Order: sequence, then structure tokens, then C-alpha cells
Amino acid sequence: MADIPREELTRISRLSGYDRVLEIDTASRIYGISTQQIEAMLPNAAGQETNTVTIQSKEKEFLNSATANNSPQRIEKSGMRFDYNPSQSAQQNRQQVTEAILCPACSAPLGIPSIRPIKVTCPACGTESIFNN
Repeated sequence: MADIPREELTRISRLSGYDRVLEIDTASRIYGISTQQIEAMLPNAAGQETNTVTIQSKEKEFLNSATANNSPQRIEKSGMRFDYNPSQSAQQNRQQVTEAILCPACSAPLGIPSIRPIKVTCPACGTESIFNN
């Protein structure tokens, strides 16, 4: 486990939203420190809390700290129908789907890959959520 340079911590603290989550995850892998430890090491930028992620979508603010730290509610993937869009890009996307979850805002079923962290935009309600687990 190595110490993270002060310049990198300052750079990460200036980021927000999904960019910040991705940079913290990258630093965690590089330095062998958990994401929670990195968040605790970050200096407060302009008095903002460092452990919440605020995402703006369709002129609304959604406080996403609960979904960023919790696992999504998983459902059985076999019951989902993905064949409604026959385009080539949709077929490629369907091959990447490894699990099915429910949207935390409207409970619409969503198919997602197992990549983490992942930013998911619900097509039903437009809510953006970030999942780390």
C-alpha cells in the first residue's frame, strides 16, 4: 500500500459526479487503497462533503449517495426480453448484459454488464445512478 501524492488528491477532489467516482476507483487500484480510505483522504473542496455524489439529470438533482454505496437490487435475467431493438448496436449491447437490476427510482428492470463502477441511466424515468458493487 502506497501513499497517494497530495497533487493527485487535490485533482480528484476538484472532480464531481461520475468522473470523481472513476478517478477514485482508478487510484484505488493503482495504490492498493480502498475507495472509502481515498474518500476520507480527500480535502474538502469549497466546503462540500466528499462522500456524496450529486448527479443532475433533466433539470433535477438526484442525491445518489445511497445507490453509490449500496448494491443494486438484482432480479432474474431470464425473464427479461431484449429483442425489441433489432439494430446491430443493440445486438452488441445485449451480448454484454450479464445481470438484471431494478431502477432504484422507478423499479423498471434494466440489463447491465458486470463492469464497476457503472453509471446507469434508466430509460423509463431518466434517473442516473452509479453502482460500485
